[in-house]
Amino acid sequence: MATINDVLLTGTAYQNLNSVTGLISGTPLVLQNKGTVDVRVILNPTIPAASSENGWLLAPRASIIIENESDPVWAKAVSLGSLRLSVQQFV
Repeated sequence: MATINDVLLTGTAYQNLNSVTGLISGTPLVLQNKGTVDVRVILNPTIPAASSENGWLLAPRASIIIENESDPVWAKAVSLGSLRLSVQQFV
């Protein structure tokens, strides 16, 4: 399996990680926050409201495994700036 390039999260808008990485919704994923600010991660069929606090809060250097979900995975930095998020297929 090929390594997927890190996703650069800029600003505070949600990004669809499935679209950015080319992995279909429902693909098990491992996410790691490589930045210095928290990342909000939400499973939702459409882009979440910018103010949404649902989902998980991923601290810097923390990882999460998302398995068997049919909704796309959305992520955003919770404060201004940019950060790298590792998104890999979980096998």
